[in-house]
Amino acid sequence: YLEKKYNKGFVVEKPVHKGYGFGIEGSLVSVAYPEDNSNLKFKAWTSSLGSNDKYPEVLWKQQARDYLKPAVIEAFGYTPEFTVELFTANTEAPIIRGTLPPGFSDALSEYSDGISIVLTVLSQEDISANETLAARRVYDLVKVLEKMNLFSFSVDYQDSAGKEYDDENRDIVGSVEDILNSMKEGGL
Repeated sequence: YLEKKYNKGFVVEKPVHKGYGFGIEGSLVSVAYPEDNSNLKFKAWTSSLGSNDKYPEVLWKQQARDYLKPAVIEAFGYTPEFTVELFTANTEAPIIRGTLPPGFSDALSEYSDGISIVLTVLSQEDISANETLAARRVYDLVKVLEKMNLFSFSVDYQDSAGKEYDDENRDIVGSVEDILNSMKEGGL
């Protein structure tokens, strides 16, 4: 399945049967990696419903972080600690298959509507002490990310105490214009 989907060789470890029980078929789940990179491990699974894997997410995750770092710096004025989660979808988007673009920016150009990003920024500042500043930073970051033509993204902003200020992009919560209007009404 993997070799046919991505036009390259993979090592697939022994599959484990998961999620089965009385009247439930379950899936065979394996850890796999490219023959040329044993550090790039990902899950692959198959059932009577089909097969799927997490190869693109693993391949592009670190590159996505590097790609998004300038946007975070632009919005915050410094480099806060942040994490990136990357998800690919096979619904209503081109199916990600064949020889994958090696770089995240190339993948974004080719599969933009099939890649979703969750960006979590961890701040050392107390959000509850200045929610206006938190809202401004999230808004600025959303605007910068929109200029990067990301199709689907989410921004979570957390302080060191674990308090969150979050807002998600137009596909999930509302448009950036709605955020801007809310900020204007709030005096930002």
